[in-house]
Amino acid sequence: MALALLVMAHRNPDQVARLLRVLHDPGNRCVVHVDRKAPPDVHRGIRTAVRDLPGVDILPSTDVRWGGWSMVEVQLRAIRRLLDDGGDWSHFVNLSGQDFPLRPVSAIQDELAAHPDRNHLEYFRPRDMPWTWENPAFGAGHPDFRRPESRVDRVYVELPLGRGIRPLPVVRRRFPAGVTWYGGSQWMTLSRAACRYVTGGPAGRLRRFYRHTFIPDESFFQTALLASPFRSTVVNDNRRLILWEDDIVTLTSEHRALLCSSDAWFARKFDDRVDSAVLDLLEQRLLQGP
Repeated sequence: MALALLVMAHRNPDQVARLLRVLHDPGNRCVVHVDRKAPPDVHRGIRTAVRDLPGVDILPSTDVRWGGWSMVEVQLRAIRRLLDDGGDWSHFVNLSGQDFPLRPVSAIQDELAAHPDRNHLEYFRPRDMPWTWENPAFGAGHPDFRRPESRVDRVYVELPLGRGIRPLPVVRRRFPAGVTWYGGSQWMTLSRAACRYVTGGPAGRLRRFYRHTFIPDESFFQTALLASPFRSTVVNDNRRLILWEDDIVTLTSEHRALLCSSDAWFARKFDDRVDSAVLDLLEQRLLQGP
C-alpha cells in the first residue's frame, strides 16, 4: 500500500533532505513545497536533495501566509497533483519540514492497509470545548479574541507585501446552512477517496466559504469531511506527537523516552540546529524496523 506525501518547508534544507530520504520508498509519491519567502539557499538545497530521489517532485513555490487560505491551497494543489499523476497510492499524508517519522514507513503502510477506508485527523466542536479557542487576529482586549466564531463569521483578506491577514470591519456572515463547524489540528492522513472529495465539486461550497476565514487549515478539512459521506470513516486521532507549552515544543534528546514509547506515526517539531542527535536516534530506530 503506497502513500502520497506532501512536505511543506521553509527552512533547514539539510533537515528536510534527511526527512525526504527517510520517507523515500520506490512505491510512494512525494511532493515538496518550499515557501516562496524562504532564502535562496533553502530552495537550492531542497532542489538538490530531490534530484537524487525518484518519485519526489517540487511544487511551484507560492507565498504561504500563516492564518490564510494559502496554507490550505498548497495542500489542495498537492492533492490534485498527486491524483492527476496517478499511481496506486491509498492515503495522503501532510507533513512539515520539521516533522520526522517515529515508525518505519512500511509499518505505517501496514497499519493503514488493515483499515484502508479510515481518515485520521483531530477534530472538535469549538463551541463545546471547556477552553476558549482564541483568535490571535485580535488583541487580548478585543471582544472577538475569545469568541471562536470570529474565525469564521468575519471576512478575512490576505494583504499584499507580507502585511498579513486582516478582517474586514463590521462585515459578518453566517456559516453555510446545514453544516456543523469543526476545528482541530492541520496534520492529517486522508484516504484517496476523501482526497477526491475535498478537491472535487461536492466540497466546492465550503472551499469558497473558507477562502476568507482565519486559520482555515485548522478547520476546513474537519468540517468538509464530517459533513460528507466520509463522516463514519473519520478517526479522531491524527497519529502525531506534538507537545505544547505556550507554543509548540522543539523536541530534543531529553524527550527520548516519550518519542520511543509513543504510538504516533510522526512527531514534530525538530530542529537540527538545536539538537541533531535526537534525529540520529530516531533514524537508527527506523533502520532497526518495527
